Amino acid sequence: FRTAYYWIPVILLVIQFAGACKKQSTDAIPQWFIERGLSGKATWNSNTGTLRITTSVNWGGDDDLETFYFQPPTEVKSIIIAANVTVTGGFRFLHGVTLRGEDRNTSVIFGTNTVAWARGPNKVDNSPDCNKTTGDDRAADCQKWKYGAISSTFVPVGDTIKVSTLTLRNSRTYNITAFVVPIQVDNVLMVEQRNEESISNCDGFGGGPGSSISNSTIDVTDDAIKLYRNMSVKNVTIVFRRNGAPFQLGWNAEPTSTHSIENVLVKGTDPQRQYNCGLFSWKSTAANTSRTITINGLKTQNLENARMWGGTNWVSFPLFELRSNNAQLNITAVNTSIQAAAAAFPTGTGTLNLNICSSSTLIASYLCGSGGTVTGNN
Repeated sequence: FRTAYYWIPVILLVIQFAGACKKQSTDAIPQWFIERGLSGKATWNSNTGTLRITTSVNWGGDDDLETFYFQPPTEVKSIIIAANVTVTGGFRFLHGVTLRGEDRNTSVIFGTNTVAWARGPNKVDNSPDCNKTTGDDRAADCQKWKYGAISSTFVPVGDTIKVSTLTLRNSRTYNITAFVVPIQVDNVLMVEQRNEESISNCDGFGGGPGSSISNSTIDVTDDAIKLYRNMSVKNVTIVFRRNGAPFQLGWNAEPTSTHSIENVLVKGTDPQRQYNCGLFSWKSTAANTSRTITINGLKTQNLENARMWGGTNWVSFPLFELRSNNAQLNITAVNTSIQAAAAAFPTGTGTLNLNICSSSTLIASYLCGSGGTVTGNN
């Protein structure tokens, strides 16, 4: 009995030591956490791979090109931005990550108050080669996608990036962009509050095949949604300002793709009702692919008497803008209330295959089913 009693405190000490080691391993602070300036401003749980940012952080000013962006290591599986917290910076992902806020209105990713950030201090585009930055530009046109709020070029097959419950405000350039990576966006506000209308290139959302956006509002001054690769759009409000298009189908040689649109509201807001792109805008003059779009609930407001800049003069605002002889746009739509000043761009080319409100006729106004009650994200 005395021997057993002697070993009791030793056993307790071993258990206590093992517990302490386990806790130390769980709470160990990785080097990237310190280098990102997150000490005292975030928590890290290595067991779940969860980074929670609890206090506002600032990763740099206008001239901090790369350090402004956080590329999480593979051990990070989830990033949470707490309520009433602003991250001044951006995220670049190379693996599947869940990025979410705790409050859509107060969990914020902020870019800059500088108009035309990419063009540098002189506000002139000094980079005629879109792949090479020259003059005092900070980024050439073909590089701008990676200087926005959230971007990704590659993730392992099967990985998905998920973004939810956030406000993205004044992104330096694009808001959320990927080309081959699936991104799922839910309950996000993208808003541009700089006092300008065209030169910041603050496009809204574009993702790789399998991407989606739902329950969100896009209020930017450039293209709202890029329908380039298979994507679904549901319960979304687009605040349409002068530059850009509500639905941009392509500027270059984007591949053939299929998309679905459900319960989407497009609000025309330009005071002069003047715009640079049609409702569905396919700007590429060399496109030889097709877009197939299925619509169940689409409504427009304030586009009936609008005009669009046609290159040399103002023309009636069109529902459909196609610029390539070899582009093919296939649209099937029900529960629709869309009105514009014209059906198609005056020099419209390409092929339009329509089945809107059970009609194949190309006109400027379609109203059927519950189209008048479409709410978007309102």
